[in-house]
Amino acid sequence: MNREITGIILAGGRGSRMGGVDKGLVEFEGKPLVSRIIERIGPQVDQLIISANRNLEVYRSYAFPVVNDPENWRMGFEVDLMGTVNVVDAAMPHIEKSDAGSVTVISSSAAVETLGPTRPYDAYKAALINYVKGLGLECAPKGVRLNSLSPGTIYFEGGRWGMAEESDPARFKHVLDRNPLGRMGTPQEVANATVFLASPAASFITGVNLIVDGNLTRRVQY
Repeated sequence: MNREITGIILAGGRGSRMGGVDKGLVEFEGKPLVSRIIERIGPQVDQLIISANRNLEVYRSYAFPVVNDPENWRMGFEVDLMGTVNVVDAAMPHIEKSDAGSVTVISSSAAVETLGPTRPYDAYKAALINYVKGLGLECAPKGVRLNSLSPGTIYFEGGRWGMAEESDPARFKHVLDRNPLGRMGTPQEVANATVFLASPAASFITGVNLIVDGNLTRRVQY
């Protein structure tokens, strides 16, 4: 393929701001949000990369995925799950026109391995993997690929593990020591894998969940 690839990258949740688009994924108005982006970049969309999650402010008091209560289940459904579905639905008519169309949804390694008590975060990230697999089968005849990517423990300043290093150093060290590579991952390493999945370099890969965790999860990835 010898042409420029055009894509949309969306990341955030309630209260987010991405690429100057006010509200970001705040209320997950899929069509209005995608329409505003299309007005800026034009009708050609080859790739959509989406990472929907609760606002980071939610984590500042927990440092880990939010607790098991009705409000967090409702918010997780609206933000993580329906936020993704609504944006993908709105973008799909544009992506279907591409000869290199792909959708990459960011999930989490917490979706594939139970790490502790019941949490909405884990359940909805697992639901996204199932959603991507099913929609991948549906869209394959149209030439559109769908994949999910599940990062493990990713360290950066201001992120969940960066905050945990200060607020809960004992747990931070425990999790760090569980990493076979002796370290946590970096945002760049997740970005490298995401760009590969989204790009024509992965043209025969669809319906997969790529786990980027340095072998932290112990199950065999079939």
